[in-house]
Parts: sequence; structure tokens; C-alpha cells
Amino acid sequence: FFLWSICLYLVSQSILSALERTEGIQAAIFVCRTLIYATAVPKLLYDQVKLVCEDCKTGYMNRACRIPIPQSLLEWQGGGSLILLWLLIVMCSLEPFYWCMAAGTEELFSDTCEQGQEFKRIYSTFSCLAMMLYWSLLLSMSVFHMRLSAFILVCGRVTSEVGLFLLAFVFTILASATSITALDQSQEDFRGIPRTFIALTEIALNLFPGEMLDEMRHEEVLVAVILLFCLVVTIFLFSLFIAQLNHAYQHGFQHMQGYARLNRVSSTVAELESMSAKPWEKFLTSLKFDQPLEFNEGDVGLAGGVQVTEPGNYNPTSIESIRRYGGSTAPSMPWPEEPGDYGAEDKFEKLEKLIIRTTKNLGKGRDRRGHGVSGVSGALSSVAATSSDGGDSADST
Repeated sequence: FFLWSICLYLVSQSILSALERTEGIQAAIFVCRTLIYATAVPKLLYDQVKLVCEDCKTGYMNRACRIPIPQSLLEWQGGGSLILLWLLIVMCSLEPFYWCMAAGTEELFSDTCEQGQEFKRIYSTFSCLAMMLYWSLLLSMSVFHMRLSAFILVCGRVTSEVGLFLLAFVFTILASATSITALDQSQEDFRGIPRTFIALTEIALNLFPGEMLDEMRHEEVLVAVILLFCLVVTIFLFSLFIAQLNHAYQHGFQHMQGYARLNRVSSTVAELESMSAKPWEKFLTSLKFDQPLEFNEGDVGLAGGVQVTEPGNYNPTSIESIRRYGGSTAPSMPWPEEPGDYGAEDKFEKLEKLIIRTTKNLGKGRDRRGHGVSGVSGALSSVAATSSDGGDSADST
């Protein structure tokens, strides 16, 4: 519904309004705007009342100056929807088509009457604000794309750095404007604080005409102050702003993927809470979690899953990935390990375990045969000594 509403609003306020105003175009604009007022306003009002009632029922309230405020109004989605609701209500009350119809003009669909022209400019202002709010609320659809959602969250985290830069920027312009107005100079663009403030802003944004700067060459002190202002703003403040944004982005992007997942989960939970029990039970029944799945035709497996089939030639394999063992499934009785089949484990790790097991077995064998080995070695040494004595005596004879 929200996408349909923003498309209808875009067609009526931006696309059709830019075309040549024929009777057909006027009628299409009138119908589109009437549909927006008749459908979007009641839907937004219903959502706001529902959210506020749920917050009051569950106790999700915050206090500002001892005034209880529902939590949904402090979030961007709820607060933005409330502002959009009031903008559409004001636009409906200022609609030029309705004022011309009330005035009884000859044309049925016309907004060029005198009464309609009185409210046309202020109506267009509210229309512009509502369009910006529509596009801002559309950012909530980013939860369907994880990387885009993380990027938007990062942009929200660095807005504080943008605010600090704007504060320093305005302070520098105001300080320079008050200093320039204290000079004795003849430039009309720098007469008074408001004119000087606007001129310095144009200079900082590279919007000030170059011909005007050429005319100020005889004002040495004024040129020096403007040059100092440009150095502070363009070199120092902008460089510092870029460095702060870079640091804030690198620091925040490491955790933004997790925050984006939490944001998606919170949106999913909120939608599930608002869903009635009957459609939810119907959805669970359609998943058929109680029916066993088939690995192959006739090969019945476990239940509790969702089966997705694919052609057999997509991922051909010659190794059976399903292992079947008979017996108990108790943790104290693990499944037997097939000889020579290490599965997905590392073969080097298996080899290392085999070497350690063999070493332990050899150590136990040495301990058991220790005494026997020492007796045999003693007997062998005595025999060797006897044979050596016999050889010496034979040599002497």
C-alpha cells in the first residue's frame, strides 16, 4: 500500500503537474489527489492510532518534561508517518481544485480560479515537504537488502559529524561577517551582517561571482579577511570534516552488518506481532513441517524442513553425502567410524591423532617390558664378558 501511495502521489504532484494543462490532465490530477486523500490519510491515521494504543497498553512510553510520549512516535517510521499525515490533511484543506469547485467555476476540474490561486503557493510548499517525507520513509524498505541497510545505518551514524561541521561552518561565517561589517569599506554586498553572511556563504560554496571579487582589489583589508576566511573554511574545516567522516565510517561499518540483521529481525517480529493467528496457522500448515522429507524418490528422511528441488545435472557428485548407521542414537554410543573415511575433517589432523595414539601405545609397552629387558641386557653383558675372557686366555696360550 505504501508503494502504491507514493507512486500515486508522484504521478499527481510531479509528473502530471509538469504537463500541459488540458481538460484530461486536469481531471487526472484531480482524481489522483482525491484518491490520495481518501486512502492514504485514513490508512496513516489508523496505523498511528493502532501504534499509540499498543504502546499505551504495553507501557512503551518515554517522558519529556514529565509528558508521556509513546515510543513509536520517537522512532523515525512512526514520527515521520505522523508528520506526513498532518501534511496531507493540511494539503486537503488547501487543495485549489476544491476551492474552485466551491466557488462554482465554469470548468469542472480547474485550479486557476481566484480562490485557488490564493492557496496555490503555500499548497505547493506543503506538497514539496510531503514528497521529501515520502522518499525518506521509503528508506525503511532497505531492510530487504542487507548491504543497503548497513549503508543507511552508517549514514545515520555519521550525521552527528555533519552536524558538528555545520555548527563550525556557521560559527566561522558569523564571526567573519561581524568582523567585516566593522570595517570601513564601500562594498554593498558586505553592508550589514545578513548581506555579509550570505556573501560569505556564497564564497565558501564557490557561488559568488568572480567579477565582484575583482572590484574589491582596492579594499586590501577586506580582501585579506576574505582570504583568511577561505583558508579556514576550505582548507581546515573541509579537510577536518572529511577526516572525521572517514574515521566514523571505518569505526561504525565493522558492526553495521550485525545492526542491519537486528533491524531486519525487529521488523520481522513487529510484522508477526501484528499478524492475526488464523493466517499464521495457515502459513505454518502450508510449510508441512510434520511430514518427512525425501532424499530421493522412496528414500524417506527426517521431518521439520523445507525441501527445495533442483535438476540432477546442476551439482553432480559421485560421493554419497548421506551416512546411515543402525543402532541407538544415544550420545554415549557414537556412530562407528568407517575405516579410511575421514569425512570432512582434515586428513592431517587425523594423521596427527594416529601418531599420538601410536606413541602412547609404545610407551605403555616399554613400561610393561622394562624389567624383562633389563634382565636380558644383563645376561647378554655377562655372556659377552665371559666370551671376551676366554678369547684373551686363548690368545695368551
